[in-house]
Amino acid sequence: MATKSRNLLKNHFSKVSDNPHWNLPTFLSRLDGSPVIGYIFNGQANPGQWYEFDAWRVIMNVGLDAHLMGAQAWHKSAVNKALGFLSYAKTNNSKNCYEQVYSYGGAQNKGCAGEGQKAANAVALLASTNAGQANEYFNDFWSLSQPTGDYRYYNGSLYMLAMLHVSGNFKFYNNTFN
Repeated sequence: MATKSRNLLKNHFSKVSDNPHWNLPTFLSRLDGSPVIGYIFNGQANPGQWYEFDAWRVIMNVGLDAHLMGAQAWHKSAVNKALGFLSYAKTNNSKNCYEQVYSYGGAQNKGCAGEGQKAANAVALLASTNAGQANEYFNDFWSLSQPTGDYRYYNGSLYMLAMLHVSGNFKFYNNTFN
């Protein structure tokens, strides 16, 4: 399962590289890693090609895999490119932030990144090779307060996982089941 998951992530990042996805993971992908374009099920809130709330965890999973299994070239490339786009977006945004939601590289005006997205990016740093980005995203996360309010469950879950990772307290248990 771990190998198949890793291959999916690796394939996905090779297929969202450059235009039109701007190196950001998407909300949905097919088993070969290609992004789902449009809607595939009733009630789906956003198109599958959007980088949005659930897609934040994709880059987090790349950092987690790199941390636990050893960073490979594709981990580093995926993280550096995705966070590079967000840094670029922040620099070129009048609000001096990167947005929560992008579709094909264009912001969807859902507001500046919040606790959950900043937490996911902090875990992604475990595969980063860009010291400037590492400082920027780590400080964005480390300066946060514990999430409260309407989205505290989702943002708080990502915050808690990120805190375990960046503080060196995340433990990997390898149990053998008989």
